[in-house]
Parts: sequence; C-alpha cells; structure tokens
Amino acid sequence: MISLERIIASNKEVLAIRKELEKVSNYYSVPYREMIEYYNVMKPKAAERFIEGWVATLIGGKKIEISLVPEELKKNDVGDIWVGDNLKIGKNNIELKSTFRETGTIGGGQFRFNDPVPWYLLFRAQGIESYELFLLSKEQLISEIVNRATTTTFSAYQSSQGSGIINKLTQAQKIDRLYENLTGNQFDKINWYFNTNTEQELYQHFKEKYKIDANDIKAKVNLA
Repeated sequence: MISLERIIASNKEVLAIRKELEKVSNYYSVPYREMIEYYNVMKPKAAERFIEGWVATLIGGKKIEISLVPEELKKNDVGDIWVGDNLKIGKNNIELKSTFRETGTIGGGQFRFNDPVPWYLLFRAQGIESYELFLLSKEQLISEIVNRATTTTFSAYQSSQGSGIINKLTQAQKIDRLYENLTGNQFDKINWYFNTNTEQELYQHFKEKYKIDANDIKAKVNLA
C-alpha cells in the first residue's frame, strides 16, 4: 500500500511545479514532447491557455487578446488564435479544439456556430511522440456534422450545457437547430466528437481532406 507520506510529498511537488509554470507564455516554444508533460501537470485553466499559445506559436500565429477585438464583438467568442499581419474578425481568426485523450478522439466542446469564427483547428495529441492538425472552415465543419448525422446512427451532437431541450430533439430537429445557430437564431454551445478507432472511414476522409502541416495554415487561412 502506498504511504500517506509519499502522497503528501508528491502533492507538494506538483503544487511547486504548477507555481513555476504559472507564466505559461514562457513555454509556448518548447518542443511537442515537452509540451505534453507541461500540459499534463498544469491546472486545467492554465493548460487551456497554454495549449492555445503553444499551437498559435507552432503555426506562426498569435493568441487573440481582448484588446484587439472591436468593442461591438467583445461579447462574442471570436476564437483563440489569429494568423496574418492584422487580426480581421471573420477572416483570419481561428477556434482551437484540442484533444489529449488516448481514445482516438477528434473534435471538441462548446462550439458556438453563431459567433464570427470562420475557421476551426482540431488538434489531436497522439501520445508523447506526435500530433495531428485538421483545419476546417465553419461551412466545412457544419457539412461534416450534418453528413455524419444523416449517414450513421450517431447523435448529430450533444449540448455542452446539458440542455434538456437539445437532448429531446430528433436527429432531424438537431440538424435544423444547427443551421439556426449558423444564422444566429439560436445560441447553443454544442459538443461534437468522433472516434478514429470506431469511425475509421471518417478518420481517413478527414486525413485526406483536412489534415494540414502547421507551416501551411497561415497561407491557407489568409488566401481563402
């Protein structure tokens, strides 16, 4: 049986490490292998800020700072990262969704399709050695959600807020509501994921159509 003294010592060490890692921006340029270890030991909120900055640095972009967002859009979620010479909301701002699970998951939580985010970057950590990036426009992501919902038995999506309204909708009603979010008539926060192990055909499709090298993202976003 593990001793209480060992647990106490371990907890103290974790707290000390987290204290040293509080300024997450100091670690935006570390190699992937190191990033994984820092991410795993950080508090959840710090880890979220950290991965946004790390990916932004990786692709040659920057984290979106609230001071750069026009006053009329500050109540909106405008994404996490931007690439290019100047931030242009609706043009080169990107929402990052990252997964670190070892279950082969790609996707994310709290998609808000009513907000002015034109691009979604899906980051998938593959253990300690490699990762994948998938870049989709909002229209492409909506299309993929709808296609999966109409060609499989998987639910179109789930509510990030545990909304009873969404959970009671039929598949067709969920699709209709998805489009209502796109047009700004609904304001849902939704979860959408798929599993690379059980949905290998969809995974292959994503790799062929959306997988992208980090160095190519800036050009693709700004040339679109």
